[in-house]
Amino acid sequence: MVVAVAKERADFETGWVKPPYQIKGLDHLGVQAPGIEIYGQLLPGITNVTDRARYYSFYAWLFWQFEQKGWRAYREWQPMLRKAECLFALIALHHGQANVDDQSAYSGAMVGSAVLSNALQNLDTDGYLSLSVFSQADEGKTRYFKNPTGGLGQYYFGSLWQLGIMTGDSVSEAKLVEPVGTELAKAMDAGVDGDAFMALLEADRFTTADLDALHTFCPWVLKKSEAERHLLLSILMRGHVSPPENGQDEMTGARSASLAYIYWLAGQTRASKQTFENEKFRFLVYTQANEQGEQLAIPPGFQRVTGRWQAYQRHELFSVALQGLFFSLLRSADLLGATRTFPTTRALCAWFWTEGPGGAVIDANSDQPFGDWVIDQGETLPDLKNWRAADHEMDAAASVCKLSAMKSPNESMLSEIVVGALRILTALIVREENSVGYGSVEFRPNYLDNYPVNIDRWQRDFSAKLKAMSVREALILLSQEYCLNGHIRVGLRKLRQQGQNTFRFEVTERGLWVKEIPEAVETSPRLAQSIRILMDLGVLEEIDGSLSPVADPLMEPLQ
Repeated sequence: MVVAVAKERADFETGWVKPPYQIKGLDHLGVQAPGIEIYGQLLPGITNVTDRARYYSFYAWLFWQFEQKGWRAYREWQPMLRKAECLFALIALHHGQANVDDQSAYSGAMVGSAVLSNALQNLDTDGYLSLSVFSQADEGKTRYFKNPTGGLGQYYFGSLWQLGIMTGDSVSEAKLVEPVGTELAKAMDAGVDGDAFMALLEADRFTTADLDALHTFCPWVLKKSEAERHLLLSILMRGHVSPPENGQDEMTGARSASLAYIYWLAGQTRASKQTFENEKFRFLVYTQANEQGEQLAIPPGFQRVTGRWQAYQRHELFSVALQGLFFSLLRSADLLGATRTFPTTRALCAWFWTEGPGGAVIDANSDQPFGDWVIDQGETLPDLKNWRAADHEMDAAASVCKLSAMKSPNESMLSEIVVGALRILTALIVREENSVGYGSVEFRPNYLDNYPVNIDRWQRDFSAKLKAMSVREALILLSQEYCLNGHIRVGLRKLRQQGQNTFRFEVTERGLWVKEIPEAVETSPRLAQSIRILMDLGVLEEIDGSLSPVADPLMEPLQ
């Protein structure tokens, strides 16, 4: 028998081929990204997972302690960091148990709280627990956190770096920035028993009596630690303990203005007896009017930050409208099942705006010029300031999100989503206030080229080509290019760059196949985190269920 032996070739390599990793994904149209970019510019140093102000001080204090102990190498301080995070959270959780009426103020949003709170419930007054039971890095039911560097690595290091408190190319190389980091550490140290805390880390055991004795570490106590509170507030609002002669940098200025604006808006809602949360914040920043439809008397120093937050909410409306159309297109195809197949994305869009839920909405006007139809629709919009009106675009956005979140929306509900989405898109064209698009927001060069589904493009496309088309043809093109083809572009990019399959539908040889239908959702603009941080710092307080500002010179730099 002759055996053929292949000669090795230097220019030929064989790689193992496997299917791409299937995940659900988040931003299916690439339409949320510009909004996230805007609020990221406006609140640098605060993220959707940095909830407690005292973590900024705590990590500075902890690394200052590590330096004094001589624990400079990663292998020396990393296990102590994990123990310290456990002890810090346990103190807050124990303190919260004794204050059940306002437990969240003491123990809310502490790193590892889900695991650690269960441990506290099983600890009696005479017993003790080992910190390493929770801080160990091996997988198990008692491990408080998966990330090797805990909440510092997962949540806070990037923010500490942006605030100029810590530096390092990675968290494993973290160190304090001088003098800001050390001064903040010393300010916290003045109000806590640091020696007792560090002794517990080294002893690797604690009792409830130890947690009682260390109650001044609780994040809620920050507002009573005046020097620490003042320094941390100065860093957030000025960027430095002592501001430089040439003023604030752009990031500090944006964060300072945004926090001051949130603080001011809280005062306005308090005066008019309104609640203040994400939904109300969106109404206020978009319309710049209160619940009674009265124009807010915005201080002159807030004009730029007001415009940027208004641009954020303007983009949110655009994002929700397109997500609503995307949802309706896929849900309509899914309801048809095998009774109707679509060989292309255009075929689905053409059916949707002719025979489907979209067609039911535009039927009487389908051949009218789109530009004329948009103008006619715009005349039915209420005044921008009247945001409680049922036909307002803000109400339409809330309806789109609510209806798409229902378990089994029928064709009638899909038509309602279409009505809401078109009302939003109309408002972005006809309202003079919206003609500025992103206004004073400055994106990085070519940023919007990477996210081509955006307000600027919508306004350009409308003027350049869509307004001259019939209503039906314009909406077919819009839904195909912005929604279905837009999703394909996003899916291909994630597949190429990350090896992840995020497609919610696929066009196969048997036609378009719907895999999963994502609902329309809004982004979270870090308002809850900003409010919690300002409450921890004692410049906002809750009175009778409403937020009330507490006078502080650092919170009024622009008024």
